[in-house]
Amino acid sequence: FYGRVAAPNNASTFWGCALWEEGMERIFFLEYIYAKFTKASGLKFRMRNAALNGQTSNQFGGWHTDIYDNERTSSEKLLTLLYYVNPEWNDPRGSTWFRLPNGQEQEVKYVPGRVLCFPSSWHHYGDCPEQNNLLRISLAFKLELI
Repeated sequence: FYGRVAAPNNASTFWGCALWEEGMERIFFLEYIYAKFTKASGLKFRMRNAALNGQTSNQFGGWHTDIYDNERTSSEKLLTLLYYVNPEWNDPRGSTWFRLPNGQEQEVKYVPGRVLCFPSSWHHYGDCPEQNNLLRISLAFKLELI
């Protein structure tokens, strides 16, 4: 649906939907991706939620973190796993931008199939595509280290 926001008090809206939250029945393809990442990383996680995000031109993500107010005390254990879903990408924009703890900004280009994992407390935003009629799709998981 249209109207998803990256964080409360963020005026930027885009396409997206919550796919899974704790307490819901698990969805096979989310389990599949989660299991592959767990195996590849060698780390143990608990999946807290999953969301599908989409942006078209002029839908700027806006700086945000993936930590909610009630999670501040456990934020050092929370990670965001971001999967770039599009099978092809030929747009000069669409990167994910990070504001690192030292204040520097770092760009990670959108590459189909790329997986990013970063502390949920890091400020970041998804840049929209430049081309009209192009949808930038990402699948975001919030994970907790156990």
